[in-house]
Amino acid sequence: MIALSQQAIAESISGITQMMAQSQQAIAESISGITQMMAQSQQAIAESISGIAQMIALSQQAIAESINDHFYPFGTANGDVTNPKVDDGGSTRVNISTSFPFFSSSYNSLYVNNNGVVSFGTAVSQFTPNTFPLSDGRAFIAPFWADVDNRIAGNVSYQQSRDAMLLQRATADINKYAPELHFQAQWIFVATWDRVAFYGSQTSKVNSFQAVLITNGPQSFIILNYGDIQWTTGMGSGGSALTGLGGTPAQAGFNSGGSTHYFSIPGSQTPEIVDIESTSNVQEPGRWVFRTDTFSVVGGCIYNGRFIRQDDTFWTKNTCETKCKCVSNNSLECQREPCAHHETCLSLSAFYACKPMSIKTCTIFGDPHYHTFDGKLFHFQGTCTYILSQLCSAEDRLHFYRIEAKNENRGSRAVSWVRLVRLLVYGSEITMTKGATDHVLLNGTRFSLPIVIGGGQIRIYSSGFTVIARTDFGLDLSFDGSHLVTISLPANYQNATCGLCGNMNGESSDEFQLPNGTIVTSDVEFGKSWKVFDDDPLCVDECGNECRLCTREQATLYGGEGYCGLMDKADGPFRICRRAFPPQDFIQSCTYDLCANEGSMLSLCQALSTYSARCRAQGVPTVAWRRSGLCGKPP
Repeated sequence: MIALSQQAIAESISGITQMMAQSQQAIAESISGITQMMAQSQQAIAESISGIAQMIALSQQAIAESINDHFYPFGTANGDVTNPKVDDGGSTRVNISTSFPFFSSSYNSLYVNNNGVVSFGTAVSQFTPNTFPLSDGRAFIAPFWADVDNRIAGNVSYQQSRDAMLLQRATADINKYAPELHFQAQWIFVATWDRVAFYGSQTSKVNSFQAVLITNGPQSFIILNYGDIQWTTGMGSGGSALTGLGGTPAQAGFNSGGSTHYFSIPGSQTPEIVDIESTSNVQEPGRWVFRTDTFSVVGGCIYNGRFIRQDDTFWTKNTCETKCKCVSNNSLECQREPCAHHETCLSLSAFYACKPMSIKTCTIFGDPHYHTFDGKLFHFQGTCTYILSQLCSAEDRLHFYRIEAKNENRGSRAVSWVRLVRLLVYGSEITMTKGATDHVLLNGTRFSLPIVIGGGQIRIYSSGFTVIARTDFGLDLSFDGSHLVTISLPANYQNATCGLCGNMNGESSDEFQLPNGTIVTSDVEFGKSWKVFDDDPLCVDECGNECRLCTREQATLYGGEGYCGLMDKADGPFRICRRAFPPQDFIQSCTYDLCANEGSMLSLCQALSTYSARCRAQGVPTVAWRRSGLCGKPP
């Protein structure tokens, strides 16, 4: 029995030993499997990171290409010669294979200067720009004359070419802008400043811009292209190392070498030059085109080196006796037309203008909001016809007028919009309708613009997308055919008006005055009290249970700097505007519109456009706020 027990014990020990060996093998195999899995996971993670990095690189490349998609090909891969990375440096003299006509001279060589200049005859190392015309006779093209430092970031490169593809593109461009010439490009020179920094920079801000010189022999053009412009000034010119702003900002345009032929792109040597990529004289943001064998600017006129858009007017001297207008063939038409009795002559940089001694403006905008003569904001969604403003005083010294608006729903009863505006003045009835920017109805008959009524008592014309009616007593009425109505009156109408725009007495507390003189507090009660009969039996005075309110989340989102709050951004495109004309009422209205229209970008663009227009009415210089990704084209 003892022998049998010993045998059993031995067999058990052997079994346990075998089990342990098997377990160890299984554990080893498990560890090996885990190790392999970890290695595979690490490889997969590495591949994912690599893939993400490639996607980011491709995205950055796509963004850069998108920003500069109107640039001509550039860089060493396209045959460019790159300038040395030297502060205030540039190329050596570049002999060109043709003679380039530049006004009264022709040149066979040029210099590409790091500080944003292509010069003829001599290199330009000057980093702080001067105003054109220059007194020293230098001839050059300045896409962006400022203190560039390509040692910190970016490249300056150039090439001249007779490549068939490039010449075909240049030919197509020039014929698009000057089709009457039947131009055939024979030579092209492209100089590019690609993502260049400014002197003293302690930030990542960079600029991209380009100058393209094109000739067919006797005729020549320059095209100035602008990508993302983030700075205006180097430290040596008084700019900030952290922002690249301030000091003496960049100069853009050209100088022929004499005192006659020169041009400054609007915004030059002002803070607004940072928005140059959203401006143009050929309706293509970020591109300016000039003919340089003779003095000609595409898309407008020139006066004292300043660009005048078609249909814009100005007075030539400080007496404001002679008024000039840029007409359709890019020439100026001037005639004697002094300021009216309620106007004074004011200096506007290089020009003069007749402006009312004091004016008040009422704005109706969006869906719709009313900003009265006295600055009260209210919202009223009625879709009937209402009196916006009229003379309510019996004083003989004031001319009678009356302005009505008919509203309509557009897809939702929660909001309404202006459909037409009617002006009754001097015995005439003038109707401006939705979508019509080239004609009005005069006493029920359609007339193309411009028109003059009563020997100048009323002038009606279009400016861009807006129809404007102007009377000789200072009333201005404008309608953009979509979402914006403005009414301006001289100060002598103070306390003499009534209607939805108020009584213009300087007090906003008594604005909600009914026709019988009673003052109320309700927007709706005030609004419908100024209703007049129309032929729309379905019109209503309020949105009822279909009104839409913002949620807290929506109000925070749409009121932020990514949307309506852009108007109040300290370093945003409206930074000058906001100091002169606080935007809080317009931000509130804009937020209301975006909530009611489910975040519509069209509503945002209209709201920003309205605020910009109101600032101009207050005398604030035009703000170039449209850019790629933000209302790049007028809505």
